[in-house]
Amino acid sequence: YQRRVRGESTTCMATGQAGTFLPLEDKSVTDEGPEADTQGTHALKKDELQEVGLVSPTSQRERSRSRSGSAAVELETSGLPPSRGCIRAAMCASLNSILLGYDIGIISAVIILMKADLGFSNFQIELYVSSLNLMAIPGAIISSHISDSLGRTRTLAAASLLFLVGNLLMAMSSSLFLLVLGRSITGIGVGAGLSIDPLYISEIAPPMHRGKLVTFSETSINIGILLGYVLGFALSGLPAAFGWRLMLALGGVIPAVMVYLALVAMPETPRWLIQKGFTDRADQVLGTLCNTEAEKTATMLDIEGAIAEEAAGATVSWKTIFSPTPGVRLMLAVVIGVAVSQQSCGIEALMYYSPSILKEAGFKTSGEQLAITMVMGFIKTGVILSLIHISEPTRLLSISYAVFCLKKKKKTTNQP
Repeated sequence: YQRRVRGESTTCMATGQAGTFLPLEDKSVTDEGPEADTQGTHALKKDELQEVGLVSPTSQRERSRSRSGSAAVELETSGLPPSRGCIRAAMCASLNSILLGYDIGIISAVIILMKADLGFSNFQIELYVSSLNLMAIPGAIISSHISDSLGRTRTLAAASLLFLVGNLLMAMSSSLFLLVLGRSITGIGVGAGLSIDPLYISEIAPPMHRGKLVTFSETSINIGILLGYVLGFALSGLPAAFGWRLMLALGGVIPAVMVYLALVAMPETPRWLIQKGFTDRADQVLGTLCNTEAEKTATMLDIEGAIAEEAAGATVSWKTIFSPTPGVRLMLAVVIGVAVSQQSCGIEALMYYSPSILKEAGFKTSGEQLAITMVMGFIKTGVILSLIHISEPTRLLSISYAVFCLKKKKKTTNQP
């Protein structure tokens, strides 16, 4: 690789071991890894290596074969915060997640007015509500192929456009068929957008800040839910025939903004650009996403190394997933178990039909039901924002599931 360090052009050769570089003139490679010729005119000095994150300041010779020891990850020791450009792009991408949150929050008010206006049965309402979740599955499946072909930003724009078209179609519909069709179109956009949104953020974020920035997506979902609750309560006093249509039409505002941001304001991810051969453009984008030239250099090396590793392992088959090693099997069990338990606990159904549940609990008017739902939304969002600072994902996950288990235990012990 040829990179500029402190204004000096340096040509060096990267080896398979993380944090190990040497000048092209030095070909000495031993079982312990190559040693850089610190006397050569082209050799990188120790402090220069530390500056770009290629060597840990505490142990220059320590080498790790894991990805966590890669060049960009080592920049974590520098303590640099994410750049303004990186935060701005992540916040723009997280607007996409607000779309799903708004739909979850507003639908509880929509179905109350929709039943009063169109006289739908409970089964028809359930069919209408669940069509989004059903169509989100193929949307998520096809999103990876589309994003690899068109790019992350164009895929986000397409997903937002589908959400916009689906919401406007529902707002103008009076039949169950058109309502289900519009919600199905929205579902495809939701599935695609929620798959690409965290992917985009992870590809533009520095490795040491990737976890925090990706949480923007999940936080935005809850902000969108709260927004839906608030607007649902505020518009619940309107005539039924007009109120639910206005609620759905307002859901098209954010997608329109998102289409503009994705096509005009948001940069394409450097990883996708490098994969497609647009190295110069990727270098320009990294200049806006990184704080320093050193961070930019190390991040570029990290991306190129990751792409090279993927190319080397391109022949890996699905056997790795379906016949995993014990270590991979454990990881798959954890991540799949977390995903399944999040949905199987029924939290989304609880949010969709919270007014109906409150009605069974004795709150007869829709205003009371929606007001209590809105208050619960404020409490939930407040708790999330207060806990989001916890840096250890496993700790946050443990807290979440501990509370969930206490809730389930209490429910069980109260049964006769």
